[in-house]
Amino acid sequence: MSKVSVIIPVYNAEKYLSEAIESILNQTYTDFELLLIDDMSTDNSKEICRTYCEKDNRIILFENNSESHGPGPTRNIGLEHASGEYIYFMDADDWADESLLQCAIDRMRESNADIVQFGVIYEHSDRKNPEQYFWRGKDSLTKDEIKKNFSAYWKENRNSLWMHLFRREIVKTIRFENIINGEDIIFVMDALCKVEKIAYIQKSLYHY
Repeated sequence: MSKVSVIIPVYNAEKYLSEAIESILNQTYTDFELLLIDDMSTDNSKEICRTYCEKDNRIILFENNSESHGPGPTRNIGLEHASGEYIYFMDADDWADESLLQCAIDRMRESNADIVQFGVIYEHSDRKNPEQYFWRGKDSLTKDEIKKNFSAYWKENRNSLWMHLFRREIVKTIRFENIINGEDIIFVMDALCKVEKIAYIQKSLYHY
């Protein structure tokens, strides 16, 4: 097995945080490290993280005590400490299907891709009538195919950060920008510049 580094920035997420963490602990793929980075939360988020760290040594808590805050700089701390062959970013108020890591890694290996993208289910507060999205085009694309008609690709595809499993070699030198909105999309675009191939799973595995 190959280790996956799951990176979750945490800021005042006490209402949802346990569900997010549990969804990783319940993964059928078990060779992972879960890096929780607290960004100066003022609620009980850090205490929740500490409780889970005591229960499972795969969970590691870091704190963003730098002068740069927000999800971008906080995720960068996770990137700097990640040791896995694969990198996955998740948000603290979402959760993952228990097969997410296994499905993504299996697809990565069989396709020899640098990035694997899967679908998302947009949950409403009452969890009724959820919306679902996944890529319905070719099951894989090369860099040349993406470059050939990039505007159409970008328009047709949703490129949210948490829909992607990255090979660490692709993103190890990329960092998130310290901006209020869009730092995740810029990161995905930077990663696309480095890939030779992106593969797709036409199934929704993430709950937003």
